[in-house]
Amino acid sequence: MRTGPDDHTDSLLSNLTDFSPSSDRDFLLVPTTHLARAIQDAYISSKVPIIPDQITTLREFCRRCHESAGSLTTLISDGQSLQILSETLEAIRNDIPFFFSRHNPAPTTLKDLLALRDIISQRRIDFFKPVLIQNSEKCQQIHRALEAYEATLLEKNLLDATGLIDWTISEIDDGSSFSFGTVIFRGFHRPLLREKELILAIRDHAKLCRYDYPTGKDSKIFDLPDWFGDGISPLDEPSLSGLFTGEECHNHNEIRIGIFQSPHEEFESIAEEICTLNNSGVALDDITVALPDISSHSLITGIFQDFNLPCRVLTGEALNREPLVGFFSLFPSLVVNNFPREDLISLISSPFFKTEQLDIRLPEVGVIDTILRKARIMDGTSWDHDLEALAGDSNCEAGDERGEPVDPDALNAVRTFIVTFQTSLLTLKMEQTLADHVTALRLILKHWVKPEFIGNPDINRVSERERRAWERFDACLTRLSVMTDPDRKIGAGSFNRYLNYLLEELVTIAEDHGGVTVMRLSETAHLNLPVLFLAGLVEGDIPRPSTRLPLLTSAESEVLGGRNLAEVISGEQYSFISAISAGRQAYLSAPRTRSEKTLLTSPFLEEVRQRLNYLEWNPKITRSKRNASISAGSVITKGTGCADDILDLLPVNQTYGSVAERILMEDWYRTGAPDSPYDGIVSDDPDIAAWLSKKFGPEKVWAPTRLETYATCPFRFFLERVLNLFPLVEVDPSLTPAQRGTFIHETICDFFRQWSQDGPKHITRQTLPEAARLLKEIGKEKSGRYHFTSSAWHAALLSLFGTPDTSGLFDRFLMREAAREDSSLLPRFFELEIRERQDKNSDEKEDDATREAADDHRVLLDQGEGEPILISGRIDRVDISSDGFFAIIDYKTGGSYPSAKGIKEGTALQLPLYLLALEKMHESDEIPLTGIAGSYCEISRRVKQTWPLLSPDQKNLISAGTSRATSGFREVILSSLEAARDCINQIRSGRFPLPDTCQVPYCEFSGICRFDRYRISSGDES
Repeated sequence: MRTGPDDHTDSLLSNLTDFSPSSDRDFLLVPTTHLARAIQDAYISSKVPIIPDQITTLREFCRRCHESAGSLTTLISDGQSLQILSETLEAIRNDIPFFFSRHNPAPTTLKDLLALRDIISQRRIDFFKPVLIQNSEKCQQIHRALEAYEATLLEKNLLDATGLIDWTISEIDDGSSFSFGTVIFRGFHRPLLREKELILAIRDHAKLCRYDYPTGKDSKIFDLPDWFGDGISPLDEPSLSGLFTGEECHNHNEIRIGIFQSPHEEFESIAEEICTLNNSGVALDDITVALPDISSHSLITGIFQDFNLPCRVLTGEALNREPLVGFFSLFPSLVVNNFPREDLISLISSPFFKTEQLDIRLPEVGVIDTILRKARIMDGTSWDHDLEALAGDSNCEAGDERGEPVDPDALNAVRTFIVTFQTSLLTLKMEQTLADHVTALRLILKHWVKPEFIGNPDINRVSERERRAWERFDACLTRLSVMTDPDRKIGAGSFNRYLNYLLEELVTIAEDHGGVTVMRLSETAHLNLPVLFLAGLVEGDIPRPSTRLPLLTSAESEVLGGRNLAEVISGEQYSFISAISAGRQAYLSAPRTRSEKTLLTSPFLEEVRQRLNYLEWNPKITRSKRNASISAGSVITKGTGCADDILDLLPVNQTYGSVAERILMEDWYRTGAPDSPYDGIVSDDPDIAAWLSKKFGPEKVWAPTRLETYATCPFRFFLERVLNLFPLVEVDPSLTPAQRGTFIHETICDFFRQWSQDGPKHITRQTLPEAARLLKEIGKEKSGRYHFTSSAWHAALLSLFGTPDTSGLFDRFLMREAAREDSSLLPRFFELEIRERQDKNSDEKEDDATREAADDHRVLLDQGEGEPILISGRIDRVDISSDGFFAIIDYKTGGSYPSAKGIKEGTALQLPLYLLALEKMHESDEIPLTGIAGSYCEISRRVKQTWPLLSPDQKNLISAGTSRATSGFREVILSSLEAARDCINQIRSGRFPLPDTCQVPYCEFSGICRFDRYRISSGDES
């Protein structure tokens, strides 16, 4: 860390002119690692000979004492502490149910327990002494857990971070291991009892010892360390030490304050100001950004990259946040989580994944995902059974409504891969020792990870950061098995937890290329920083007024002697004063909101605003690449500015023309009447128009539902039928909505066929029990084709079939049918295929085999004066009277379906076209059929029948309740045919605009639909 000019370097060494730690017995001990490094740099800049390692923190001092003593105890890391604690608690789980509300203690609970242990040690608290604690079952269990953990450490000769300090105090007091030369303690503010004991132990075994303590005007914050005895020496007062006294206060540094709308705007303003400072000659290494809560540092680094600002975060990051390490950890987590399909796809999508060792050619990841979805695989280890079932499915040969057919070769390759992959990973599933788990994971990585990413040859193909990530991960595997009983066997879940404890330790992987420093606000104390940005100064972050101890209530914390609110506020005030005094030029800032939550600025910041002279700070953002692109777009939109100047604002991969085209796309082509390719109008391209005319020419056979799709939303038709795009196959632990619809349709169809074997007949109130038995018998037989085991599947069956005490959906359907027993029309055809009849004079009773044998599955609708249309499809049900009148019933298993208004407007075409097609099929019969009604029968959570098409003259033949007759019934049907012809002409001419209003409540293409041009601004991408 650069420290600036010599006078400020000297300020770091004030009171140290007669001391230089050049002997391994001399120490300069300071509160933070950053201060230690700054003082080391100051000595080096002053060309004073020192041993840099002798300037250090108390914790690092203890670690070096342990290392030099050759102790029989082993020092363990924080991650290893969690591992040992977890093992210990598992061994006594029956005695401590408080920690096992789930199968295993949560990592946060374990961390809280270790934090509580450290606080108890720091404050020298006798945890189990207060009566309130003794009478609390929870506290009794905490006490048992702590005692068991202590016993485990003692038994295994281990020291964690808390025990290390107590060990050091004991060893120094013993007098036989350590003696010191000159020791100076510098900058400690109100150390706790344990640190005081350590400081006094060092003092008592040092040849010369001095305690340089912070001083200031505020007696509530600064006090005399008379506990140290002789040898105390005051440091210079911070310039703002009286900030919270209410007395007159003057700042000797330059302070600027800015309040911003959001953290993003705040950090952009900081980056903009840093660029300005850098252009004026301030080195980036001389600039520091400090925050009370540094968890948002990823946002900072992302914004700084946008401004081309290098930075270094001095807190470190969890190793498992490295992409390569996150990839490694997916292997054991797949086993523990029972192979979720999404996680498998994520793993094999990684550039680190290796498939070259397989003897088969694996298809692309998207194909693998589609195959697994079509096999309805969600998780589990019996995937081959589902894939085998898919291989035998007719969809593999012919495809289906929702996409291309499954390639048999691709399916076989996926089956081979899945069996090989799961067999390999299941070596982690068995109960085995930690060492065996580590060995198994190493073999898995060797088999499935590209060799260059696990330290093998071709190392030049990986980055230095990836190489370091592998080395750290490999070291974690090595460390993992040395802390536990070598013969103890554990499952995959425990292994995965223990591994993640180590991977969550903070490490520094990135190389230090200099740049802006990002650190915690509390670590700026006593530093000398040329430029300091104190950001995120909001209430709750500073001060953070928590007085509760981890895992304990406020009352329990108070009785144990936890910090009271005054102590907490005093400590936070000291940190703030030290931080603001550390910067020669200080920028203070706070956001007004965070994640849509309104924030209050810190009372400390308000104190500065009320009592000190400061400048407002709110720079205009000009150097952000992102904002520059937005500004360029604004200039282009207004048509002002020089093209060459605008190019300087744009990314290298954008031109004036490309941006202008995108702006025109939204602000010109997408406004007004649809008239451009950006509105779905491709009619101006003669090649496209010719292709469409051929693809959808006169010989095209149309399903009414396809034409209805176009009439409702031409853009959706374009996606599905022109571009052949299909959403990903849904995977559900029960029937998907489409499968549920198919199941209900097939069950009801087969029921009516069997019910009408001896001739068409109604369901009456008298025959309801018989009909219910038959319908449920057929339904249960069909449900046996599915192999679901989830509770959702069983719930779906109950909703359909009911229970002895409650009626199901099928019961309610039959009751609706029985209510129409007076109708003159009888159920006659079911799943009737639209086709030209082979023998016009044959009996109308045709079996399925006869229908399937027909070659011409279509009917030519030539009514009216327009172009004839070929129609195909299946009609769910046709009810016919003895004199040839018929009604069509279409089953709908969802709650959304067209209305009479849609039919009249020409967007609901299915019922009228089916009526015309059936009339055409039977126009030469002895008694020609005449359509008189079209109905939708909703069978979803309710059973409801509507009659959007109903002839006024024959309404009395149908038990349609209070349904309105359709005025101009025959004209409405023929106008639907004209609407269908118009749709076909529009399709051939290349017109696929978005509708004026979106009429589809649920659309699978909503993710790529441009109906809402502002959809991005209201989503996560904003």
